[in-house]
Amino acid sequence: PRLIMQKWQFERLDIAAYQLRKQIDHDNESYRQTPDTDLDCASNKKLEEDLRGMTQREATAKQVLARLDAGIKTLEINRYNLERHLHRTEQVWEDLDETEKQYKWKLVWQNQTETPLLDRFNLHISHLQNHLTYIQDALTYLDGIRTRWQLYFEGRRLQYESHIQSLLLVLTFIASFTGVVAF
Repeated sequence: PRLIMQKWQFERLDIAAYQLRKQIDHDNESYRQTPDTDLDCASNKKLEEDLRGMTQREATAKQVLARLDAGIKTLEINRYNLERHLHRTEQVWEDLDETEKQYKWKLVWQNQTETPLLDRFNLHISHLQNHLTYIQDALTYLDGIRTRWQLYFEGRRLQYESHIQSLLLVLTFIASFTGVVAF
């Protein structure tokens, strides 16, 4: 049952991580190729939508990262439990003397460092850790892109506020001048 659960859990997490990696790579590549001139020309609505999309992708990625971390820990626990069980079984076989053995077979690894049942756990744990690292790096890159876009958006907002203040100052001056002339 442990091996079946391990394979099922690994495959689910591996597929989710792989799909997320593809999505983040596509997004990062798309955003990276956007020149600054396109950001200057984009509407506020478009920038807001893209920023919201980046935030949603990051939230989704954090959920998958949490699942990956929990899955890695679960696989490590299951690996440890299987290893402990294998060692206990090995001890039982060693404790039986030759006259009590009813079976003529013995479980022998080719060498002491080779443990095929545990090696799958190690391989899957390593594979999920690679996904984890890759996604974290891609999120860092996406965060840098989002910060760049946010600065454009905020800069545009400050520019609009500056123009509005200038217009208000001019309107105030005109209103005060017309008020003085009216008297």
